[in-house]
Amino acid sequence: PWSNPADIRMRQAGYRLTDRQQMIELRYSGSGVLTSGVLAMGQSKEYLLDPKETEQYLKYDPAEAKRLLDAVGWDYNREVVCEIIGTQNQSGAEILKQQWARIGLKLRIEVVNAGEFLPRSNRGEYDLFHGSHPQYDSPQAPMRQNHSDSRLAYGGTALGLPEIDAMIEKAEKTVNFEENAKLIRDLQTELLKRYTPYYNILTPYNQVLVNNKMRNLEIESANTSLHRADAWLA
Repeated sequence: PWSNPADIRMRQAGYRLTDRQQMIELRYSGSGVLTSGVLAMGQSKEYLLDPKETEQYLKYDPAEAKRLLDAVGWDYNREVVCEIIGTQNQSGAEILKQQWARIGLKLRIEVVNAGEFLPRSNRGEYDLFHGSHPQYDSPQAPMRQNHSDSRLAYGGTALGLPEIDAMIEKAEKTVNFEENAKLIRDLQTELLKRYTPYYNILTPYNQVLVNNKMRNLEIESANTSLHRADAWLA
């Protein structure tokens, strides 16, 4: 029901049903920040959208969500299956379940195995997935999640629109930082207008405790294994 690019109402209802600030308060004890677009807020500020300009897309409004679902003829007896990998994201899924239930939308949480779920996700064979992603050091991977060919382990998050695919590919080939940043901002705006299925709810704060004797520590923004050609260990 979420994947029809020509009808935004189901996806828009999902956005309207999600109380992002409550998610921060309940799951992270207030230690987080609302996103302003598709990217995590830890990205370079040049890539990020102004929250005032995107509030209209990301606002919480369950009454509007109910009107949208009624308009598409949603069957409130139907369950939406929300899949999570492991149990680390179960609290977030439980919060979503309670929020969406406020208008009678039923959510059933299923814990799945990554080895089984990820290949199936690239075939779009799931209702809803709730999880987290690494702190990528560039916008490339989150943008690829919105491409018809994500080339990533997790898929089924794109609208399948040629014009969006073309924008992503152009951004990937643009090496000038200022030009690239503008393309990424424009791309996020177009994705929000269409209520992309790849909904980035919030960015939690990441605290690092460091001994006061430590010197010249550099903390990478990515927690994935990225190749670095400028460091050698012997």
